[in-house]
Amino acid sequence: MQGRLLIFIFILLSHSALAQIEASIQKHNFGEVERTTDRVVDIQFTNNGNDGAFVLRTKSENYYSTLWSHRQVAADSTITLRVKFNPRNKGAYNDELEIYFSSMQEPIKIKLRAEVNYVDRGDNPACPSFRERPDDCCEDDAFMVKVIDQKTRKPIKNARVRLIEQGVLQRDVRTDREGVYTEPVPIGYYFMVASAEGYLSTDSTSYINRRNNYFELELEKEEKEEELELEEELEEEWTVESEETIVIRIGPVDMEPVVVESAEEEPILVTSADLPEDQYRPNSIVFLVDVSQSMNQSGKLDLLKASMLEMIGILRPIDQVALISYASKTEVVFDMTSADRKGEMESAIKALEAGGMTSGAKGFRDAYELANEYFIEGGNNEVIVTTDGAFTKRDSPQILKMADKNRKKDVKTTVVGIRSKSYAIETLEKVAEEGHGSFILIEDYDVALESLVDEIKKQSLRRQ
Repeated sequence: MQGRLLIFIFILLSHSALAQIEASIQKHNFGEVERTTDRVVDIQFTNNGNDGAFVLRTKSENYYSTLWSHRQVAADSTITLRVKFNPRNKGAYNDELEIYFSSMQEPIKIKLRAEVNYVDRGDNPACPSFRERPDDCCEDDAFMVKVIDQKTRKPIKNARVRLIEQGVLQRDVRTDREGVYTEPVPIGYYFMVASAEGYLSTDSTSYINRRNNYFELELEKEEKEEELELEEELEEEWTVESEETIVIRIGPVDMEPVVVESAEEEPILVTSADLPEDQYRPNSIVFLVDVSQSMNQSGKLDLLKASMLEMIGILRPIDQVALISYASKTEVVFDMTSADRKGEMESAIKALEAGGMTSGAKGFRDAYELANEYFIEGGNNEVIVTTDGAFTKRDSPQILKMADKNRKKDVKTTVVGIRSKSYAIETLEKVAEEGHGSFILIEDYDVALESLVDEIKKQSLRRQ
């Protein structure tokens, strides 16, 4: 018996060099789990080796149920693992699934994340069988959105609807005369933006799947023209001709106006769509990105990614970028990298995930260290901090000192507030002021696309 066992172990070990199993994904985020969220994911495992293999064990927390399409996987073939998430409590989940195959000495690990907002312990059916739901059923699924007037509840035709995934625009479409747009879309977690002429834009984040595929977005009308005209009439006696010239009318209207010249610095007008080298200095940018749990809410992480990706897109080979993330701990996502390697940068930005608490002081130290190490003489050297909230009372004094110290070394600090509350904005503005950078508030998708591009142009413009 012992001899047979040794032979079996020898066979398993010898196969590890011949068979290699690869998973279709390394991580999955169920997103914000609501009542209608599907909570099912299919993971494919492909055998790229020369010999067949079989599943030995699937290890997970007891609130996951799993089902295999087959227990054996032949060479050059694929099997599917279906995972059903049955949360028992609200809150953040950060788990790991381990799959052991006969052909491999180490398990394949899949990270699973979720932010659970709704729990119904009586609504946790078993993992659906492959007869009920084939493993190829769910690449694309129906999606329908209706855009309506918030007050009248009437549909808005020709409303613009954009679907963004991981900061990347996936759909840019218009509604029909019934205010509806529908088409199959891949299952996933999306940031949806709706807008229409004469209305304020709105957005929503949601997981789109077969159980959660209808969305109704309400738009609020912009301020009426009559109200704006009234405001203009009230302002007739105080007219601002430009940022530089203030005209004050004293006495009868036919008198010559008294012109008071502003003492402020002449504004920089940037209209170029790119960065020609004869007009813009080289950039050395260190992004310090807040990836705490709160960034996973209200589309904040999607707005951040969209803004960063748009900026990366205009950079030149003479520019360089580094990315550091911070939450409960600090991580260098990628070291200082030439902007001609855009593909690597974009992949890393799209892969950012939120989780943990906010603690920024160490992240600032690491960011400034990188900025000084890769300082470009005569260039725009800038640390760009992105966050949705204020820094802790313990961290704030240290951060202000660091911003001031590095300003004197010609390293600016710009702070980007992602849907930040008013109490946080005051602190964030102070950091930007100490660092001689800008404070930028991003509230919606269109502002996100423009803000960092405009900031880089402003800071790197060659002054005549």
